[in-house]
Amino acid sequence: MIITRNLLSDFFPDIKNFSIEALTKAFFKSGIELESYEEIIAPTGIYYAQIKSFEKIEGSSKLNYCKVFIPLLNEERDIVCGASNVREGIKVIASLPGAKLGDIEIKEREVFGKVSYGMLCSYKELFKSNLLTFKGIEGILELPEDFNINKLFEASDLNLDDIIFELSLPSNRGDLHSAWGLASELIKHLNYEKPINNGKKYSSNWELQLALFTNNFFSTNYEECLNYYIFLAFNILIKPITGQTIKSKSIFFNNLANEFLGNEISEIVNPVTIDIDWGKVCTFLCINETTKQELITKLSKYGFIFENNKCTVPLWRNDINNCKDFIEEIMRNVDLNDIDEKPPIAQYSITPASKLFSLEKVKDFWKNKNFLECSTFNLQLPEQASQTYELFNNEVSTLKNPISLDKSALRKHALFELINVLERNNNLKNALYPIFEITTDLNTLNIVVPLIPKSFPLNTSLINNDLYDLQSFLKRSSSLINQEITFALATKVFPPFLSTNLLQIISNKEIVGYLGYLKAKLPFKVVGAFLSLREGENILKKSPEYSEFPPSYKDISFELSNIEIGKILNHLTNPLLREIQFLERYQNTFLFRFKFQSFEKTLTKEEINASMQFITDTLISLGAKIR
Repeated sequence: MIITRNLLSDFFPDIKNFSIEALTKAFFKSGIELESYEEIIAPTGIYYAQIKSFEKIEGSSKLNYCKVFIPLLNEERDIVCGASNVREGIKVIASLPGAKLGDIEIKEREVFGKVSYGMLCSYKELFKSNLLTFKGIEGILELPEDFNINKLFEASDLNLDDIIFELSLPSNRGDLHSAWGLASELIKHLNYEKPINNGKKYSSNWELQLALFTNNFFSTNYEECLNYYIFLAFNILIKPITGQTIKSKSIFFNNLANEFLGNEISEIVNPVTIDIDWGKVCTFLCINETTKQELITKLSKYGFIFENNKCTVPLWRNDINNCKDFIEEIMRNVDLNDIDEKPPIAQYSITPASKLFSLEKVKDFWKNKNFLECSTFNLQLPEQASQTYELFNNEVSTLKNPISLDKSALRKHALFELINVLERNNNLKNALYPIFEITTDLNTLNIVVPLIPKSFPLNTSLINNDLYDLQSFLKRSSSLINQEITFALATKVFPPFLSTNLLQIISNKEIVGYLGYLKAKLPFKVVGAFLSLREGENILKKSPEYSEFPPSYKDISFELSNIEIGKILNHLTNPLLREIQFLERYQNTFLFRFKFQSFEKTLTKEEINASMQFITDTLISLGAKIR
């Protein structure tokens, strides 16, 4: 999304008092990434002027020789101009020799035998921008008839005292696709005390045009300008505009637009009210009672209503519908310094009896991640099972079948049966859920966790990479029984796993399981894992070091030939590199994501590019081919 600081100031007037770094941090708390920004560099050496007369230049079909009067200098200049809207009497912008417009310096020049002492400017010639398209701008800029051309040029006269933001917005926050919503979030996260404005009433079509020029909309038609301003301000279209779409609407934003226009306000529908179990929320997020009360006070300022253990959500926040969504909102607002020095624990974990190895807490963890527990039985002959299920060892277990006592259930590994559960439910058009099974019937304790992407409680914004979500869940559930596990690329393939991105799970230098994509007869990708659970000694748990400054991510793809990936990654050391994430592998080509972050400041684009260049150079020096 392209939006300017000046447009946001219609709702948040003091935004200019905050630095880009402060705004970046505030945006980031709402899941908004500031992709880039441009501070408009106003031109120098330009004057307000008026065309007194003009004549066509012989030999040219377009060029005009204009007599231009500049009141501030009390001079008349001859200027060649090829614009189609040149007319006697119009007020214009004139740049004289020596003026600088972006990277261009204006000089005297001879055209068709006529000397031009300057240039008449269109709006797109006044400054340089890589973010604006300037689509729709034709001809030189015409100032209004009542514009005072007897004064010095000021950048604010043409809305050039501005900063253009390029934002990446979360798809589940429809309210953020508007200037009102963005300003509201900035006010909240910057702890600004004054309430939000409901928009600026522009005194003329000219002022409205200027406000939209730097927001990538160019029109002289007042109705079109008003419609587009309301679209940018409230994400509501009063009348359709070609090429524009709305990502989300709500009656709240319709009413904001109607209030701005002075129209009738429709009746507000009942907002969503959700039940909050504060005990579980505080335990899950590691926040204390003081922090909880501060959060309630803060959220109450921005439309959240708290009563007993219920929360009524502001009408424009249609992304908050249950306790899970509410927890995400808290995570956006909590300060890292307020988090207790202990890692988050499972929301509904059951504390086991002292010195008793219990799987109940592990089961409880997965169930509260919306996984369903399964018990499956595969009725096969022993030789068929041993030929088919070559997964982790060569043993076949014989289990009693509770459904048919005259048959035995022979199984090599529950992962195959869980795939069958998904396939059967899909064929029967039943609802599909992520499933798991814990069994003590085999020689080892195995947890198997097939997963359907986008089925996690926090999937909409905080969790969205299925393979790595499952990796995180496995680590957290293992820690409940004090089992430390790590992951590494697998050196061989085991059915039913595919070779792509297959990871082996390691505990105490021993392979105890695998994680990867599963070979299944399903119309979507399925991720699964199995892990031998082994109770460990008490693990000293230490919270990772957090930075209050936002991270930046860069992806890089490279090809290796007879090189061990682990050795290469060990060479990728950089003071700003915080994390390397393995995304995908195809044959000898790897895709990795690099996370850069500083503990002292927000990184600049130059610092990130320099770090990426170091990584690229290191990879090339080690024999990798950058894709």
